[in-house]
Amino acid sequence: MQTAIEIAKVDHQLIVRLNQAWTKRATVCAPDKWQAGEAFDPARPDYPECMVPFFHHPKFQALSEELKSSVLTWGWIGYNLRTVTAEEHVVNPALSVIANQYLGQHDWHFREAMQQTLIDEHYHTLMHLRAIERTRVDRALDQTLDLPPSVTYLRLLALREALPEQWQRDLASITFAVVAEISVNAYLDLLADDQSIQPQNRRVAELHNRDEYAHSKVLAEVAKVMYGNMQPPQREFSPVRCPWP
Repeated sequence: MQTAIEIAKVDHQLIVRLNQAWTKRATVCAPDKWQAGEAFDPARPDYPECMVPFFHHPKFQALSEELKSSVLTWGWIGYNLRTVTAEEHVVNPALSVIANQYLGQHDWHFREAMQQTLIDEHYHTLMHLRAIERTRVDRALDQTLDLPPSVTYLRLLALREALPEQWQRDLASITFAVVAEISVNAYLDLLADDQSIQPQNRRVAELHNRDEYAHSKVLAEVAKVMYGNMQPPQREFSPVRCPWP
């Protein structure tokens, strides 16, 4: 019996249109447009209060305004660091495996879309590294905190360590990357739409988000082509059913 993804129709024309529009829509193709015009406002937080789960706890509220502001600043820096980790250690390696191992020469438009997406993602890393440095300068930060990696990334590392075959580890990474690319807009929307935070921070999220709306469409279609090119053991493999350490 065919699975839903096998019988799903691949939208080749959507990929062609996205590829053709890349030079007009992608942030990397117009790097100056991601610079925010508004000046830095030291009174504005760097990260939304509503996204810090303990922010309104009485003990936290009892702290000085300076310390609460510092926590929000490090929340913003931590977000950027987690994004860089996701791009460099999850998404980019996974997309490279898809392009080089699961797409054939006859899948030209999908390979083109993967290369465009990889360029976007590498530029996102630069955007977020610049955002960190700009924040450190604006806030005159001279200390460094050893912030922990995201829970999602740690779960992927644990899963990969439990898998015996390289192709299984690759598929686990691809699964995490595809889910991230399809779902990250929900998180970026919160940052991009929050009028309370630094305009330059909101702008970074807004432009990253714009690229990811295209990536979500690309990865949804590429996943169908990828699945069609898989061998039976690869199709039957499911990271969700794997034993966790």
